Amino acid sequence: VAVTFFFVLSGFLITWLLLKEKLADPADRISLSRFYKRRIFRIWPLYYLLVILTFFVLRHQPFFQELPAQSAAGSHLAEKRLPGYIFFLPNYTEYRFGAQPFLGQTWSLAVEEFFYLFFPLGLFFIRMKYIVKYLLILAILFMGLSLAMRIPEITAAMPGRLRSILYVFFDKYRVYSFALGGLAAWLLLSGKNYYPKLADLPGRKVLAMLLLILLTGLTLTGLTFSIATQQLYSVLFALFIFSATASGIHFFLLNNPVMLYLGKISYGIYMLHP
Repeated sequence: VAVTFFFVLSGFLITWLLLKEKLADPADRISLSRFYKRRIFRIWPLYYLLVILTFFVLRHQPFFQELPAQSAAGSHLAEKRLPGYIFFLPNYTEYRFGAQPFLGQTWSLAVEEFFYLFFPLGLFFIRMKYIVKYLLILAILFMGLSLAMRIPEITAAMPGRLRSILYVFFDKYRVYSFALGGLAAWLLLSGKNYYPKLADLPGRKVLAMLLLILLTGLTLTGLTFSIATQQLYSVLFALFIFSATASGIHFFLLNNPVMLYLGKISYGIYMLHP
């Protein structure tokens, strides 16, 4: 659930930054090259350093050979896993050849990279007034597909390989989470031009606090909602982000210098924590 929250937040932040750039440009365009360059310099160095360390250094250490994942699957599978990690496909690689020790956390990074690769193209080519339709279609389509992949009656007749591929890209990749975050960003930046009543929703600060309490309670109690758990949490968190940012509410704890510093290095912490 926490990673789902992060996907929604990522969709919000990336969409907000790109739409601000699009609104400021007379030609209604964004710089894809600048966007991809920033993402590459931010993510690739540490990711590939970790892949190199895991496959070419740690894998040959005695303690690595004793790990359950190694003894169960056999270290000979590492050669088959390596191409998948080189091309940011750890999820499909894990389905085919088992998990690679110390790289389990990269599943969510692969989801992020998939989002970065395709999502900005839509924002680049689609005119501003049609962006909301683009985001709604993504959210509804992939939410429906992810739910379908969790219904046994639908997936039972599929070949195993096809079922694995569809599960990875339709359910685990949670495109709908990013799209819902993007909708919150669009509503914050442009909603008042198209849907003024919705964008100027009264009581947004109260709504933000109520959603914060609700989400905290749901998360701490571990409450789930059958096959729609991630979808519902995504919707609630997207509503929280919009209501919190639109109301101008300030959470002092999150603006503490220590928290800000931890936020800046959180990618490194996440990648290296195993």
